[in-house]
Amino acid sequence: MYELMGIADDVDDVIAPPPTDGSFVAVAASVWSSCALREDGSAACWGLFWREDPPSGERFTAIAAGTGGICALRTDETAACWVGGGPLLHAGVWGRPPSGERFGAVTVGANHACGLREDGSTRCWGDNAHGQAEPPEGELFTAISAGAAHTCGLRGDGSAVCWGNNEHGQASPPEGDQPPPAARVPR
Repeated sequence: MYELMGIADDVDDVIAPPPTDGSFVAVAASVWSSCALREDGSAACWGLFWREDPPSGERFTAIAAGTGGICALRTDETAACWVGGGPLLHAGVWGRPPSGERFGAVTVGANHACGLREDGSTRCWGDNAHGQAEPPEGELFTAISAGAAHTCGLRGDGSAVCWGNNEHGQASPPEGDQPPPAARVPR
């Protein structure tokens, strides 16, 4: 299949094997790859088209995966992101998180990521072709979740707001009760 897509002649050359050691406390899976946090906070990643290794020597408390990359929260609450991969990755638009900024949660889409600050405000980076990395001004959230080219936030009153690509109605949440998105700021 990948040969037909013009991606690789020998898929075995682009597959990183899963780790054979360690006990894990968190895992994040994307379309093409997976990463997990070991008990010591280090990250291990494996899967198809692995492009970058997790930062060496770093320790993390949370991890999130999207189609194009992985982001994790360091012990000081700053984000680190690295390119995971897959044929949908647009390396030129994948951004890096803002330096020194602290987050309580992080979420990753196809080629963008967003961090949720402790005060409920959101900061996004990366591809913004559909407005997915541009959260609405003044909105505060208790949780956020990134789709491929859209992002949603859960307000304190339980209502949801989304921004970005709405081609299939994915950025138009219904009124009323809704399940919470995946990345939630711990209380």
